[in-house]
Amino acid sequence: RAFENCASLSSIKLPSGMSEIYGGVFNSCKALKEIELPQKLTILGESSFADCISLEKVVIPEGVTKIDDMVFNGCLGLKDVELNQNLTKIGKNVFKDCSELSSVFIPASVGSIGISPFRGCSSLVEIKVDPKNKNFKSVDSVLFNKNKSLLICYPSCRKEESYDIPDSVTAISDWSFCECTSLKSVQIPDSVTAIGEGAFYKCSSLEEIIIPESVTKIDDIAFRGCENLKKMVIPESVKEFGWGVLNGCENVVVVCKEGSAAAAYCDKKNVKRVSCES
Repeated sequence: RAFENCASLSSIKLPSGMSEIYGGVFNSCKALKEIELPQKLTILGESSFADCISLEKVVIPEGVTKIDDMVFNGCLGLKDVELNQNLTKIGKNVFKDCSELSSVFIPASVGSIGISPFRGCSSLVEIKVDPKNKNFKSVDSVLFNKNKSLLICYPSCRKEESYDIPDSVTAISDWSFCECTSLKSVQIPDSVTAIGEGAFYKCSSLEEIIIPESVTKIDDIAFRGCENLKKMVIPESVKEFGWGVLNGCENVVVVCKEGSAAAAYCDKKNVKRVSCES
């Protein structure tokens, strides 16, 4: 954290032989607009450029194989990121709250992507993946694992009002639809068994959601802040509810079976509900 919070630091020249940037070194250097990373660099440490709000462009050198957690978290002005063809790992929350980032290309070499890499990227429209990548793929700019069993990220700035999740998906990843403010409806197939933490967090236009009978768990704050959600159907199969699942959903009415775990959850949390026979 050598230069952390150097708020007026606007220019940095790094040694050409530098191989690693440790965690938090340039965290919150709010005046830093550009940085040329050394070609011999191999590792970008956790939060190394977090909250560099003026940083606009980053080119990841060929030697870097790993970008640790939250490296560019909170880089509000970051518009352009070039990932290299040797990169194998993108950590969790790497580009969280990069609100100017509109497009990302994931190279073939990437084999690991952490949780919610693009959470809060409110301008994100397009996620592309090299077709040669053996671990991930993009379908209409929606990011999946290779066999499409895990939905990782739906770009939050897409303007479509509805989306049908593919039948291949068995899990909706944490924060995958976070702040997708245009979506009014999402069709969840009966292949899905789990809905991740914050999966539909602040989907403020979402009006109705039907949980299929295949789902057994809805994780923490999965639908928190869905302020226009009016109807939610929850089957008996859902046995596990995380905390704050429906926080901020003041207008929602849950349709569930009397005596079910969903009914007990609603009664405990003072959520309006109506009973159904099955």
